[in-house]
Order: sequence, then C-alpha cells, then structure tokens
Amino acid sequence: MSTQELNSASGVLILSYLRYSDLFPKVKPDIEELQSRLKYFDFYEMILILSKINLLFSNIKNPYNPALQIHLCKWFLNDYTLNRLRKQFDGHTVLFHRHQMLFMIKNAFLSCGRRPEMKFNIDHFRHKLGTSCLIANDFLSLLKLDDDALGRQAIDRRKELIWKESLPGWELNNPPELMLVISRMRKILGEILCSCKEQDIFIDVNSVFQAATGLTINEFMFFVFALLSIYLKNRNSILKDPAVIFIQKDRILEKAKKELHQEKLERFLELVSLPLEQFQEEILAAKDINYNYGFLPFRRRPLAKINQNIYFCLDFYFLLEKISTGIFWTINEALESNKKEKFHVFWGVLFQKYINELIQSSLPGDSSRFYQSLCYENSKNEIADGIILSGENLVILEYKFTILTQEAKIENSVDSLIKEIRIKFEKNDKGEYKGYGQLANNINKLFSKSGQFICSQIDREKIRRIFPVLIVYEDVLQTPFTNYFLNRNFQKLLNRASLMDNIEMYPLTVMPIEDFEKSLPFLMNFPELIKERIQFDPSLDFSFSHFLNIKFSKEKIQMPEFLHSEYHKFSDEIKAYFFDDEKKGA
Repeated sequence: MSTQELNSASGVLILSYLRYSDLFPKVKPDIEELQSRLKYFDFYEMILILSKINLLFSNIKNPYNPALQIHLCKWFLNDYTLNRLRKQFDGHTVLFHRHQMLFMIKNAFLSCGRRPEMKFNIDHFRHKLGTSCLIANDFLSLLKLDDDALGRQAIDRRKELIWKESLPGWELNNPPELMLVISRMRKILGEILCSCKEQDIFIDVNSVFQAATGLTINEFMFFVFALLSIYLKNRNSILKDPAVIFIQKDRILEKAKKELHQEKLERFLELVSLPLEQFQEEILAAKDINYNYGFLPFRRRPLAKINQNIYFCLDFYFLLEKISTGIFWTINEALESNKKEKFHVFWGVLFQKYINELIQSSLPGDSSRFYQSLCYENSKNEIADGIILSGENLVILEYKFTILTQEAKIENSVDSLIKEIRIKFEKNDKGEYKGYGQLANNINKLFSKSGQFICSQIDREKIRRIFPVLIVYEDVLQTPFTNYFLNRNFQKLLNRASLMDNIEMYPLTVMPIEDFEKSLPFLMNFPELIKERIQFDPSLDFSFSHFLNIKFSKEKIQMPEFLHSEYHKFSDEIKAYFFDDEKKGA
C-alpha cells in the first residue's frame, strides 16, 4: 500500500514509503528486476554504502530527518526522477529508511557480484542505486490491497488490514531507547535476579550465559556498549568521512588493559559477527528468507568481518538488541529443551518484579497505595499483578513478558496474527485467561453485583472508576491500532450487566514497558494521565507513546532518578573494566 492508501483508508497518520510505482504508475517492477539491477553493482561497495546510510537512520529522535531525506534524494536521484518526486512528495512521505536499507542489504548479499569499477562517486552509478532503492519500496508490504479494496471493507476489518500492514515496519522504524534498554536489563539481571535466589523457580542465568559464551552478561553488555558508543560518536561525520564505518579490533583496546581483555574481545566478536562472504549462505539457509522482513541472520550477527582486524556494523539497532532480547535468546538456546518453559516462566517473574520495583520507587505512599499480587479472600487466585488505589480510582495492572513470533509479525495472514494475539494476551490453549483476558475476568468477579468475590484491601463500595492497564514487553505493540483491537476484545469479555451500577469502567490501556517507564514521573496522577490520553485519542487508534510524544513535544520527560543512576553506574563500571586507575583518572 502507498502512503496515500494507508492514510486515506485509516484516518490515522501512518508514515509509509513512496514507491517507484507511485512515481511511475505505468511501471510495476518485480523482485527479479530488482535483483537483476543489483547484479551490476560491486558486492563489497554496495554492502558498505548501504550500511553507512543505514547508520544515519539510527538517530531515534529523528529517524526520518527531512534534511537527510533531501540530501539522499539529491545524491541518489537524477533530475527527471526528482521532478516527478516534487509532484508526489508531502511531509508524510518517506523515501529512504532503515527497513529499505536492510532489504537492500539482504538482496545485495544474494545478487551482487564483484565489479570493482562500479564506484559511487560516479553520478550514473548513484542514480542507478537510487532507482533500485525506490523499487525496493514496492516490495515492502505484506498485503496486496489497493485503496478501492480497502474501502470495501468494514471499518474494523479495514483497521485490521492496515494494522497488519504497518506492524513489522513500525517495529523496525521505532526502535527502543539505548538508556532505557541498558538500565532495564541491568536492574533485572542485577538486583531483581538476586532477590529471587531463594525461590524454587530460580535459574542462575548468569552462569548459563557465561557457560554458553565465555563471557559474563556484564562483560557482554560492556563490549556491545563500547561498539555502540563508537557508532554514536561517528554517526554525524560519516557523510564527510565514510571510513568511520569501520571498527578496528586492535584500536578498541588501544588505551585499555589490552592483555586482560584481548581474549574476551575475540570471543565477543565471534558471537556477534560473521565473515562478510558467509552472509549469503546464512541468508539462504534462514527460515525467513522469503519474507520481505526476513533479517534473522543480521539480528543474530549484526557485525560483518572483513579481515582479522576490520569489522563494520550492518545495523545499529540489531546490535543494541543483543543487550535485551539477544541475552534472553542466548540463554534460551543454551538450555535443554525440558528447561526452556521453566526459564520463560522465570523471566516473566523477573519482568513482574521489575515493574513492581518501578512502581514502588515512583509512587508516593501518602496519596496512593500499591499492592502486588492480591488474592481473593479464602483463595489463592490472584486478582492482578498490581493494583494502585488512589482515592476513588483503582488502577488494575497485568504484566506480560510474552514475545510474538516473527512468523505472526511478517506472514501475510492478518487472521494468524489476531489468533496469536488472543492466545497470548486473552486466553491460552488450556483455557486460562491471560493479559487483558485476566483483567476482564477479575473485574467481572471483583465488582459483580453478587459480591461473591471479596478482597479485604479493596473497599469496592468506595471505588468509582476502574482503569485496566496491560503492560507488555513487546515494543511492536505500540503500533497504531493495537490498543484499539486489544480494547475491543477486552470490552467483549466484560459482563457489564452483572457489574455494580456505580462503577465507571475506562477502556483498556496497553503500554509497552518503555512507555510505562516514561510515564513513571506521572504515576502519582496516573488515572489523570490515562484520562487525558483517552480525551486526546478516544478511539485508541494511536499508541500511548504517541500521546506522550505529543503531550511533551516542547519539553523533555524526566526519567526517574533510579533509572539514570543505573545507567551511570553501568558507565562507571565500563570505565573501571577497560581502564586502569591511572588512565581512568586522566
């Protein structure tokens, strides 16, 4: 779907990609044409230049930088294409972006040969590459529906189709924030993990990780951060000095305790890199090779190795991913199959304890009360993972670490995605309520007119407003329409006829963990923040993150001090790890 199709059909602004066929409607390119064009480019030069451009899109605060778009248009496109573009371009159109670069890199590995004469300082070659990038945009969709076909759908189905279409691209183009990822993982794998040592479900994940990798989790994170820092430092100068894309192994430890860390650096690079010439084989063997969002080899190995000393990064955010989901999957793969389910449950426990710690550290006790894992009287059945009582307001929270499968995100079937969402966030195959399903089920019980289910900490006669909140780990669930659909399903589960008459039930609020972290400074007035969001977006078409970005567009949200503290402690430990006292103090 084009930009115009997405936005006219949805009524919600969704940035989309301008395609070659939008500029030249009589031309309908196929993938074979794109791959045949790529054969004329030099493999080495092509991968390098695409990776350099991809690095420019790693600025989370401005991934669609208009100035960068204009620069790339002038650099990539000939005058004829630029003239066509001026008639089509608007402020919501994106020509060049991370998803496109990854798709081009993947197809360059599969199609390019060795043609050293193809230098990109020649206008003709650059223009051929620019045309190829626009052609690539024609293939970055899941559903082959035009505007007329969408218009014939019922409004809910239309939203489902647009939701499915935008989901994987939204995930790629809205990555997490570095500081929050590091602070969260440090907190979870530090204090939170230590607090669970006496529990039967405890797994020593640090030992499992070290046995599998030869590095402690902290050491692994130190090396990832060191490389990310290099790229953050060099990103803005890459247009003037393309050589800053390269990472020289012998220079990483140039001023550090080289003799102490050389072997560990070698081991780290083995874990996150692959020789440049081996990527084609990995791509061909990957289970997602036929998907236009299939970048599994790059997720596993985001660094390309040129020789024993020189490396470069194919994708900045896939490298950042190694700190979060990368650690989770490394531990998961190291465990025997009969221990994986226990590990998933344990990781969910860590996630739950982390959120409770966030709330306890941010909520003033004089105005609100917070309860963890409350149960009904004379029963071990849990009401919710967390409950915040603030006057006549009750915020009832469920936390879900669940990760959606890549297949559900990138397959063409919208119905398979809806099915997985409902199994993981409503009711599983065993008939057990999960996520928003559990919220609805317990609201039905706790606030039933019959009064059969009682909790001594909650005086239901004093409650006037209920705010159900689902906090999830999956950042992809901040995609437009996600909250709309989960709330739609949640509302169907509420037995309103049996609920107390004096209760005002607010819609379900869905918050990925990063949105919740950003909301912590306002936790003392959390019901008011949710009300404001609903007034801003009554249909819940947008994400909570979008609301926060609009609300605080002119001011910076202050992160809680303990998250800042964890990040600064991590930085201090890196300095202590890499440098001796004399150099550290210099």
